Amino acid sequence: MPVDWKNASFKTLRAEGAYLVSAIKENGGITEVKINAEAAGLMQLKLPFKTFYIKGVKNNIIYAIICCRLFLKRKESVLIENGFEK
Repeated sequence: MPVDWKNASFKTLRAEGAYLVSAIKENGGITEVKINAEAAGLMQLKLPFKTFYIKGVKNNIIYAIICCRLFLKRKESVLIENGFEK
């Protein structure tokens, strides 16, 4: 998304690997990314924030990395929320 778009969102954008991606940007920062898997597989995502929470997997954990890899089962979803840069 362009930097000058302070508030924007999209829902179920089809991504490579049979994933549907939704995201929300508020006040210039991305607040969350939701991924729904249409097929089982290893998902890799370059993260738009440094620290984040992952919901939808076994634990709600804070991570501090640049790239996230998760194996998702068919019809499984995961919500990745901005940790501290809101």
